[in-house]
Amino acid sequence: MLIEAKLLMSALWFSIIAALIPRLATAPPVPTKAGMVAVLASGQTDETRVQANPTLPSTPKDRRPTNETVTPSPGKPIPTREELENQFRETLTGAVLEGTWQVTGKGGLNAHEPLSESHTERYTIASVQKISDDQWLVGARIQFAEVDVTVPVPVRVLWAGDTPVIILDDLNIPMIGPYSARVMFHHRFYSGVWYSNQRNYGGVMSGRILTEEEARQKTEPSTETKPTSDSPEKPE
Repeated sequence: MLIEAKLLMSALWFSIIAALIPRLATAPPVPTKAGMVAVLASGQTDETRVQANPTLPSTPKDRRPTNETVTPSPGKPIPTREELENQFRETLTGAVLEGTWQVTGKGGLNAHEPLSESHTERYTIASVQKISDDQWLVGARIQFAEVDVTVPVPVRVLWAGDTPVIILDDLNIPMIGPYSARVMFHHRFYSGVWYSNQRNYGGVMSGRILTEEEARQKTEPSTETKPTSDSPEKPE
C-alpha cells in the first residue's frame, strides 16, 4: 500500500485544499470593570453619556460589535479577484513543491491509529492557466527514470477569502482508482488532504513552495572550498 500511496502522491501533488479560517468580526475595546459599573449605574448609553459630557469620546461606530466580516486595515487595499488570480498563477508557474506526506494505517479512514511516518515529496508545476470561471489547467511535470513530460490536469480552484484552494472530487486515476483531494496555497506554503472512499485510506501533505532557482540551489553541491590536511597552516 505504501508503494501505491507514493504513486498516488505523484498524481495528486497539485490537488489538496485546506480549510479557511473565517474572518473575525470587529470587536469594541474592552472596558474596565469600574467603567462598566459606572455606566450601568447611571443608566446612560454611550450616546447619552457623550451628550451629557461632550468632552468624553464616543466609541467609533466602526469599532462596535457587528455581524459583518472584517475588511483589511485602512491603507491596505483589498485585492481584486483578477489580482489574486494573477498572484496564484505567478506563484505556481515553474514552482517546486517540496514537503512531506503521511498515509493512514490499518483501519483506514475511520480508524483512530496514528498516521504513518513522514515521507518526503518533491513535485514541479510547469504551468497554471485559467480556462473559465473556477476551471483551471495545471501542467504537472512528471519525472522518473528517463521520462520527463508535462501532463495538463483540469482542476477546480475556489477561493476562501484571498486563499486559493484546489479541489478534486472522485478523480479516476488509471490503475489506481477514484480519489478526492483538497489543497491550500498560501504565503508560499501548501497543505491539504487526499483520500479514497472506495479504497478506504488517505493521507495528508504539506510543505513549501519554492521557485526553480531556489530548488536548484538546494540540490547543487556547494562550491565552497573546505580545508584539507595539505592546506598550509595559518601563521601564529
